[in-house]
Amino acid sequence: MTLGNATRTLTLGYGGTVTFGGVISNTATNGLTFAANSGAGGRFDITGIANTFTGPIKITGGEVRFTTDGSLGNANNAVVIDGGRFASVNTGNFTVASTHAITIGDTVDTSISTPGTGTLTYNGTIADISGKTGSWAKQGGGTLALGGVSTYTGATAINNGIIKLTTGANRLPVGTVVSLGQDASNNLGTLDLNGNNQEVAGLISISGNNTTTGDNTVTSTAAATLTLNVSGANSYAYGNGTDANSGVISGAISIVKQGNGTQTLGDTNTYSGGTTVSAGTLLITNSSGSGTGSGNVTVSSGATLGGSGTVSGATTLNDGTIGSAFNTLSLGSTLTSSGNSTLSASSTVNVAGGTTVSAGILTVNGTLGGGNLTVGSNTLNGSGTVNSATTLNGGTLGSASNTLSLGSTLASTGASTLSANSTVNVAGGTTVSAGSFAVNGTLGGNLTVSGGTVNLGSGNRLSSSAAVTVSSGSLNLGGNESVAGYTQSGGSLGGNGTLTGTSYSLTNSGTISAALGGSAALTKTGAGSATLSNANAYSGGTTVSAGTLLITNSSGSGTGSGNVTVSSGATLGGSGTISGSVGLTSATIGSAGDTLSISGNFTSAGSSSVTANSTVNVAGTSSVSSGTLTVNGVLGVNGTIGGAGSVVVSSTGSLSGNATISSPTSIAGGTFGSVGNTLTLGSSLTITDTTAIAPGVVVNVVGNTTISSGIFSVNGTLGGDGAKIVGSSATLKGNGTIAGPTTIQAGATLAPGNSPGLLTFTGNLTLAGTTTIEVKGAGTDRGVDNANGYDAIDVTGLLTYGGTLTMSFDNTPVAGTTYDIFGIYGTQAGDFGAVTFGGTYSIAEPLTNTLGIWSGDDLVNNLHYVFTQSSGDLVVTAIPEPATYAALAGLGMIGFVLYRRRRQQVAKRAA
Repeated sequence: MTLGNATRTLTLGYGGTVTFGGVISNTATNGLTFAANSGAGGRFDITGIANTFTGPIKITGGEVRFTTDGSLGNANNAVVIDGGRFASVNTGNFTVASTHAITIGDTVDTSISTPGTGTLTYNGTIADISGKTGSWAKQGGGTLALGGVSTYTGATAINNGIIKLTTGANRLPVGTVVSLGQDASNNLGTLDLNGNNQEVAGLISISGNNTTTGDNTVTSTAAATLTLNVSGANSYAYGNGTDANSGVISGAISIVKQGNGTQTLGDTNTYSGGTTVSAGTLLITNSSGSGTGSGNVTVSSGATLGGSGTVSGATTLNDGTIGSAFNTLSLGSTLTSSGNSTLSASSTVNVAGGTTVSAGILTVNGTLGGGNLTVGSNTLNGSGTVNSATTLNGGTLGSASNTLSLGSTLASTGASTLSANSTVNVAGGTTVSAGSFAVNGTLGGNLTVSGGTVNLGSGNRLSSSAAVTVSSGSLNLGGNESVAGYTQSGGSLGGNGTLTGTSYSLTNSGTISAALGGSAALTKTGAGSATLSNANAYSGGTTVSAGTLLITNSSGSGTGSGNVTVSSGATLGGSGTISGSVGLTSATIGSAGDTLSISGNFTSAGSSSVTANSTVNVAGTSSVSSGTLTVNGVLGVNGTIGGAGSVVVSSTGSLSGNATISSPTSIAGGTFGSVGNTLTLGSSLTITDTTAIAPGVVVNVVGNTTISSGIFSVNGTLGGDGAKIVGSSATLKGNGTIAGPTTIQAGATLAPGNSPGLLTFTGNLTLAGTTTIEVKGAGTDRGVDNANGYDAIDVTGLLTYGGTLTMSFDNTPVAGTTYDIFGIYGTQAGDFGAVTFGGTYSIAEPLTNTLGIWSGDDLVNNLHYVFTQSSGDLVVTAIPEPATYAALAGLGMIGFVLYRRRRQQVAKRAA
């Protein structure tokens, strides 16, 4: 067919196909225009392979199929498509030479088709028709391989078949929006990057009518990057995650989202190269699998990752935003945040593998859930909700004027901070196990301190409904705090201000130096030792059920205004003051080296005790209601000890104060009181070990006093009308005064003084044991403890001799000395059984008794001894010469001498 020298237009106004099999030629360069009526389905088939015509091939309607490149005429003929379809044959491969420049317009139905299964290859450029915005569609089920760099400015629609990119990057224009699939035909499209990077302005999938199996696909067998540079307010969706023929991305592709617009990936994608959201918004809306393939996802500064789908790879926020309003995004791996990143308001992001704030700030304005959240030395803030278990490793929590809710737990280690003027509510409670946690805002929920230090800022940093537990470490108040309950098993509670709780429970050990207030009670349990060291104001009382509670306050009351109850096996001690009453039941009071003061009353029941080397001073009334109170330390009582029980003072104990004790009292080796004290024992007193009444102390015993064993030193006053009985293995000594009838039983010892001294009996004294008199030096000072002192005994009542009188000299007596051993101010009866010498000095023969006068000689030292029972004196003289004895012979003379000596002695005492 010869076209001549004019431009020829071939128009097919009806459906059907017109075939040109011969050679098409012309004599000019005007080309050929095809204008078939596409609505009628018209088609031109150019089957000739050696056409020679020259000029552009214009397709403005219908479909024009070319068999080979030779069918296009001259090698430089341009192809202009504007409303029609440029197509290859059904089968086989067909290459259009790059010398055939293709331009496209903006008329509907502008397309390039590869019907069948063949491949049409074009390595030239597809450009705009001048003055138009070129847009075109890929039709046909075959493959269109593009190797040139196209420049058209409109959209690219892969309605059917495959566009395969070859030879390099960006074979499609970077500004084109690519759509895959065709709704009307229910066909599927594929973009094969074939290992070449490509940037587009958006990606769209057309889902069709859901009757075709398969998906629109973007794929690449080799590594390639697809950049989605969606600009402005544009928003494109690729795949909706529900339709059977939605859009997927597969292969070794990396996705990069750029531009300020929004791109949606809505299907189950399998690409492996990872996803980067550099700008704008990438929405993931798949309903199964992963919307971002298997690779990791990075969201850069200013960009957003959102949607309601699932991301399987690890996600990193670098100054980015995650989440979209009213959607739930699921991250199957981890989320790492750095820079100033944000979780959007009204959005939910669930992170299966947990979230880490590795740097900067993560602001949560929506809901973050899933695995644990870890904040390093960085910041977590916002006004949203975190349902993940959260750990602060030296980070900062909260922001001013915002309320952040933690739906799980908060754990703090390192040097962590809750920001000033912020509120963080922790549903599962906060645990501080190490480091420090500065609470400068408001912390809601329970608080547990198991290590490290928690410093509360100014008052009311904790919720009034919080339960606070300290097991180790320190909790320091910065002001007054009110909480639901306080439990401590170790560590310390300190700082400034008062803690007011609905209950106080000390379950093992620990120290509380802060003040406790309110109407709650305090209970001490567990085997450990706990300490209250401040002036407390709580009024609910104190119960020590187990272990030890030490009160060490320096002012006020360490146990508030309530009473203190100490249960069986427990101990109340310390050096502080208790304002209320104290009750013991088979318990212990006092701690070694400390003085505990009780302003109220004191009650003991069961087998209770006062600790050795401790002092307990009671200002109120004391009572031993049952059992025994054993005093191993010092019990200072300024009231009355009554009740049906008994008081026992051990060898390390002391009973002091101005008190009346109506209970039976047993002293097992302790000490009575200090100077100025008066103790009244309304029942009996039993001494069973080394015991002393201190100088200046008065002990009045209404009942009997029995010293059954040990040494009882009376250096003060032992008063009362009851009998004083010194048992067979006991010793009575001292420099004090003893009232009432006193009996020194056989086997017992009376040893006045404390080496030496004077012991005074204002009642009767009966001697049946051993009376030991110690003499030092020259023995010139009666009842005085010095180098020349000697022991003496004064008796106001009836003195009845018996037993043995032993004189213990530390050197040889001096002739001419009189020892006034017994000061007899009443009457005298009975006889000693023996008068002997002990110590470092002795004589060969004991003294002999003649009518109450005991005498004997020390022939070695030429000394003569005479002890007269009626006067209580021992006189030492030199042994007389024989002539002197003759002059004094006769009983009359001897009687006269005795009478004169007694008169002299009485006159001496009267003086």
